[in-house]
Amino acid sequence: MSSMVVEKSFHVNTTPQDCMTAFKNAISELDRYDIRTENTALGLIEAHKKIGIVGIGENITFTVKADDSGSQILITVAPKGTPYLLWRTHCEKVIQQVVNTFSEQIEKFFTD
Repeated sequence: MSSMVVEKSFHVNTTPQDCMTAFKNAISELDRYDIRTENTALGLIEAHKKIGIVGIGENITFTVKADDSGSQILITVAPKGTPYLLWRTHCEKVIQQVVNTFSEQIEKFFTD
């Protein structure tokens, strides 16, 4: 299963709470995505793409952990259902879109 997941990890110089808020704001800006579950104690948010066809789309998992100078972020994207021919390329595009939108949202915490 791990070979079916595209991951991106990075560090942010702000609190896990701010990171979770920024991620939720980012997901709300993306077309047809919504939050499935949220666990603030674990620093975990799961989102998915809302598509009418069962088994199509992707799941996004956002994990944040506090460290000495801010927060460590891990974002994963995995296809729903059976992977298709270009799933990896598609998931890499999705993760880049999520990271870019999250970065725009987290930047607001530094400019406010």
